[in-house]
Amino acid sequence: MRQDWRTRRNGRRRTATIATNNLLGQYSLKEIARQHAEGDEFLRRLKAIPTDGMGDKDLLSHRVMQRQIEREDINYELKNYEMPVNQQNGVHTRLADLPLSVPFDSVQHYQDYISRLHQIPRVLEETTEVMRQGPKDGLIPPKIVLEKLPGQCDGIIAANPFSPPDDEVSEGIFRAGQEAADR
Repeated sequence: MRQDWRTRRNGRRRTATIATNNLLGQYSLKEIARQHAEGDEFLRRLKAIPTDGMGDKDLLSHRVMQRQIEREDINYELKNYEMPVNQQNGVHTRLADLPLSVPFDSVQHYQDYISRLHQIPRVLEETTEVMRQGPKDGLIPPKIVLEKLPGQCDGIIAANPFSPPDDEVSEGIFRAGQEAADR
């Protein structure tokens, strides 16, 4: 179960960690299929684990994880991933939350953040690829959901979420980085 958690942590739903702070996740159809196959393999191995003699907490964890992967399997079969954007979640909200999910307490963290910003065009292209597949398979989000997205995106843009924090600590780190670059 720890292996699955680590795999999911390093997969498409990546959040910032020290080891992966400079990377954004992958969102392509190919990556979605790869993750699905990986999940199926993990589910196969999980089901092979005997639960006899497990304590209550371990048994509960086993059942919850199995159910979660089975639900992901159903969502994959329904191709829900082909509608990756809605009024509550999507690339627009994940990217807007990026500055809140990474640390800004060293020059390296700022460099990692800049690296992530440079990856945004790829993430948008991959998401567009997935979104274009949806109509080909007859999957389109409801009109009411789609009508709300432009206004939500306008609000995100107006909030300028990609600017790093503006505080004394950040300013000191910026000066240290500038001095290092000048040397």
